[in-house]
Amino acid sequence: MCPSPTAPPKKLGSASEGLVHVLEPSEDPDMFLQRWPITSPILLVESADLLLAVGTMPLITLPKEMIHQAPLILMGCYYTFHQTYSKYVATLL
Repeated sequence: MCPSPTAPPKKLGSASEGLVHVLEPSEDPDMFLQRWPITSPILLVESADLLLAVGTMPLITLPKEMIHQAPLILMGCYYTFHQTYSKYVATLL
C-alpha cells in the first residue's frame, strides 16, 4: 500500500465530529451542516432517508433501506477523499 502524504491527526476530535449523526425530527440537515462544517464524510440519518455529506455540501441521498450498506459507502468516500484524492489531483497537474 502507498503511504498517505498527509500527516495523521495530532489529537482526537470531539464527539460532535463523528462520522454518523442521527438527526432529531426537528433538526434540518442543511442547518446541521452549516453549524458543524466537518471536513470528513458524514452520514446523516433522517427519519425518511440517509444523507452523505462532506463539509457543508451534501453528496448523495440514500433510501433508508440502505442503512446496512451506508457505512461501507461512507468508508469508501473517506478513503477516496483522504488517501487518493491528493494523488489524483497531483497526476492531473
